[in-house]
Amino acid sequence: MRIRPLLLATVLLVPQACGGKEDAAKGMESLRIPARKAPTIVLVDAGQEPRAMLALHPSAGSVETFTLSMGTRMSLSEGNDQMPSLPVPTTQTRLRLEVKEVNADGFVVHHAVEAVDVKAAGETPPPPEVLAKVRETVEPLTHYRSQIQLDPRGEFVSGEVQFPRDLPAPVHSAMQQMTQSLGQLSVPLPEAAVGPGARWTVVSELSQAGTQVRQTSEYTLVSRTDDTVNIEATVAQELLDPNVAVPGMPGDARVGEFSSSGKGSFVLDLRRIAPKSLTMTVDLSMTMDVAVLGQTKHLTMDLGLDLGIAPATPQ
Repeated sequence: MRIRPLLLATVLLVPQACGGKEDAAKGMESLRIPARKAPTIVLVDAGQEPRAMLALHPSAGSVETFTLSMGTRMSLSEGNDQMPSLPVPTTQTRLRLEVKEVNADGFVVHHAVEAVDVKAAGETPPPPEVLAKVRETVEPLTHYRSQIQLDPRGEFVSGEVQFPRDLPAPVHSAMQQMTQSLGQLSVPLPEAAVGPGARWTVVSELSQAGTQVRQTSEYTLVSRTDDTVNIEATVAQELLDPNVAVPGMPGDARVGEFSSSGKGSFVLDLRRIAPKSLTMTVDLSMTMDVAVLGQTKHLTMDLGLDLGIAPATPQ
């Protein structure tokens, strides 16, 4: 799974979509998420015997339901002035995944959001009126529908998201973001046979909302029993270009210090597309000089993300 903290920080930081079209009869709009360059996967250590191939093998027509939770911790300061930190509620999204097709090119997968909930989090929970407003904001995500093409290794190839064309622009952005994020839930698997202790790295370059980022993920195979695989991971990002043009941000921005890293654990069922369970924590810290109307503001942001996947409880 590739973690993208800059995208998850705000719905303004979204991947660029193309190929928009409208279905006037149904009042729906479709946006195609273009293909990206495949990541580089390098096997560092094949691990102990016995070794075997790790490959997803879902069945056409199979259905998976799971809950994706995301909690955010954020602080922002301008110069020496620390801005008040706002409690950010945790968002829990219940998703339904159906494998529409299995072929030599990989898998065609359909995603649909069944429900979205918002819960208070942290030692200082947001006031009830804030929770109510956030629930109102995320409720349109229940309209989310997408179809994603994955390659045989479970890597995102391309996708298309559909939504009512009268939804607010920030919701459109969130849905575009969700499509690529859902396409990256699986762990990039090596092609060689591996055993316990196996290690591999995945390097990818991401172009996202005016930023160029190189991400390096390191995976370790902890154990395997039949189709159940336990994996631990670390992830680090480096900014390739300090000049950032962020949609929705006035003026030009230049990043000074930048660090982003995380760690997590996965339980995979090779008969499934999405992880059986996932826990991941990512911490990002950056300084940025923003030029607005002839003045330069020096901003410092610390962002923490807590991600989780668990089987959905029966409704």
